[in-house]
Amino acid sequence: MFQEFGKPIMLLSLDNLALLRLFSAMGMIKSKTLFDILFEKFNLIVDHHRETLDPDSPRDFLDCFLLQFYDDQSPELEAESRLSIRNVLLDLFIGGIETTGTSLTWSVYFLAKHPEMQRKLQEELDAVVGNKSVRLADGDKLPYTKSTISEIFRLSSVFPMAVFHATTTDSTADFEGFKLPPQTLVSSHLMMILRNEREFPNPEAFMPERHLNSSGQFQPSSHLIPFGLGKRRCLGETFARNIFFLFFANLSQKFNFEAVHLGTEPEWGFTHGTPKFSLKVTKRF
Repeated sequence: MFQEFGKPIMLLSLDNLALLRLFSAMGMIKSKTLFDILFEKFNLIVDHHRETLDPDSPRDFLDCFLLQFYDDQSPELEAESRLSIRNVLLDLFIGGIETTGTSLTWSVYFLAKHPEMQRKLQEELDAVVGNKSVRLADGDKLPYTKSTISEIFRLSSVFPMAVFHATTTDSTADFEGFKLPPQTLVSSHLMMILRNEREFPNPEAFMPERHLNSSGQFQPSSHLIPFGLGKRRCLGETFARNIFFLFFANLSQKFNFEAVHLGTEPEWGFTHGTPKFSLKVTKRF
């Protein structure tokens, strides 16, 4: 648990993925779980990549990973190596899906709460894409759409804290006047960074325009780091960004979201969730 404005927030819940893994390992979950289904799919994907792998021309992350575990003299993956690959795939999949799902829920909440911005977003999509499905290639021609996504990421702060690090020096580290003994766990408070008034004036307001320059082109702040920063930033960032863009842009293009009831208190669990709300959704075309 950590403190947010003096109010304790539990980051563990009964549907927490780590707990499900633990309960499954202890034999407390007997039925076939989502993890079992995912692992079966992952095994098929790994087998296909192994059968079609060209060591001189790796196609993706999985090919590169596989090349680290076997060569022509030992083609069979060790059980431990296969488990490592499976767990990495699970982390990438869950990391991208969990954040994307929560962020999409925030997106329709914000659109319903700010109908004038929803109309402006749809006007841009209509002008650039028409009634065709939005593709990743359309992104550079949709500055207001991209700025709206950036503002959703900023204000939702789905993961309020970055991954933990630890001091590794033999002596006590001095950081901003704080003494940090060896092996001290430290983490960036992403929510505070994303709501820093010096970088984002009126930080509690939903303002997509803050991510546009004077020419109306997309120009996000270097402080916009919802996925963390550095070499240990979220591994699923590219996947999550691309999936979110496609879902969000196509949903915004094809539907109107009208608020029926909008709560004000966010729901805390595995991630920073939206307040309770209900919508009226209608097709645009």
